[in-house]
Amino acid sequence: AKSGVLGELTAERVWKELSRALLDPYPHLFFETLLETDTLHILFPEVYALVSALESHKWHPEGNAFAHTMLVLQAASKLNIEDHLKLAVMFASLVHDFGKGLTKKEHFPKHYGHDINGVPLVEAFAHRLRVETKIKEWAMKATRYHMNMHLLDDMKAKTFVKMFDAMQAKNDPVSVQVLLHVGEADARGRLGSHNEDVSNKKKLLTAFNAYNNTKFYDVFPNGETNVEKIKQKLFEARVDNVERVL
Repeated sequence: AKSGVLGELTAERVWKELSRALLDPYPHLFFETLLETDTLHILFPEVYALVSALESHKWHPEGNAFAHTMLVLQAASKLNIEDHLKLAVMFASLVHDFGKGLTKKEHFPKHYGHDINGVPLVEAFAHRLRVETKIKEWAMKATRYHMNMHLLDDMKAKTFVKMFDAMQAKNDPVSVQVLLHVGEADARGRLGSHNEDVSNKKKLLTAFNAYNNTKFYDVFPNGETNVEKIKQKLFEARVDNVERVL
């Protein structure tokens, strides 16, 4: 680090090591070691910025967004995740709160809009490391909508449908699975919450199944060509179907 060698590593090498760390049973140790050796800011400045992002002790007794993220990684590593999704979920868990690193000190411990503000950071971070496109896109979606995972019990059907539409979930159902797991890990990623019951997070899948099972020909049995009418009626039908299962 002191000689500047770390700054000369290729993106491919950094991503290879990061991937290995994320799939390790104890992924947090990688980042904590980098922090202790004063190298985290060189390799992953977006992660380092979370160290000074103070949190509300009411919701995050661990104190700052970096400590929270480390707990989220620990929680995510213990989830029952299909092997082909593991890296995507771990990467999304790492980056989901990047937006908190942008919060001005005078606004601490609030981080208003960090979900929205974090999306460009995640995109740039993934682009710099040449992360696989799908993993990048899933992480961006999880970052944008992870706050909704804390609100599932109060969310209206219309909010679910708008979220799934924005995620293009009909054509990208895996993004919903990634969001689910990030939500589960996020809920458990707080001091004293590692065994928190996250079964209510499955409501996301219940709503998505109702959304996804809304078929064009169920709404338009005789067909329809008016694009605006199709969009509006499908939206309304999806809202009705989601409302029935909530």
